[in-house]
Amino acid sequence: MPSCAQLNANRENAQSATGPRSDEGKSTSSKNGITLGLYTAADYIRPGEQSDYDSRLDNLFKELAPRTTLEREFVAQIHRAHWRLRRCSLVEAQLSADANILDPMRAESPNFHTQLSLDRARAQASRQLRLAMAELRRLQTERQFRVDYFVPGYNTSKLGLTEVRAVCKDITDYKVKDARAAMLEVETFIARNDAPLPKVENPQPEPAAPEKSASLCKNQNQPHPVPRNATCPCGSGQKHKRCCGKNAPPVLQQAA
Repeated sequence: MPSCAQLNANRENAQSATGPRSDEGKSTSSKNGITLGLYTAADYIRPGEQSDYDSRLDNLFKELAPRTTLEREFVAQIHRAHWRLRRCSLVEAQLSADANILDPMRAESPNFHTQLSLDRARAQASRQLRLAMAELRRLQTERQFRVDYFVPGYNTSKLGLTEVRAVCKDITDYKVKDARAAMLEVETFIARNDAPLPKVENPQPEPAAPEKSASLCKNQNQPHPVPRNATCPCGSGQKHKRCCGKNAPPVLQQAA
């Protein structure tokens, strides 16, 4: 175990070794452990890559067209993930450039652990890229839906992050079960807008009653239909269907 004198000396040395204090020194010391630049807190930009970095960022802002602060933040996350994936590709190309080195995917290769870190960094950046794109797509779709749904000039800023599509879907799917409640809702809406009550026409008119096929005697105006097999009211003594009924055939005379 260390002695008391050693412990006191360690404490004194710790008080004097406080690390860099200036902003320039802190910025320099923060890059002491950078070898591949796969897990840096900030984007790792090598000398001569600043113009490419800025050009990619400008192109993403033009293509994705963010309008709000939150949308611009997601575009920045997409750019960071995209730049990290680019860095993964460059490091992997360097691992395979030397023909004397074995395949980095093999366990006996000296670059095997580097390849594992590379795969882990690529998976992390790909996941960040997908999440940022999904959130940006959701925000921009919601913003466009608000523009299309509400009347021009309506202030949608007070809605915050409300998902208007879900609210409108719930209203659309709502079905009124009570006819009286539905009629009251229509009357209330019309009263608020000072509009006359619309006339509801019957879409299915009642079918007309079928006409009664009444057979009236041709000699007497009978108010009621005469049965077919009843005696004809004309006094011929024959059945009505053979005498004066509708479409009655002529009476055949017996040949002499």
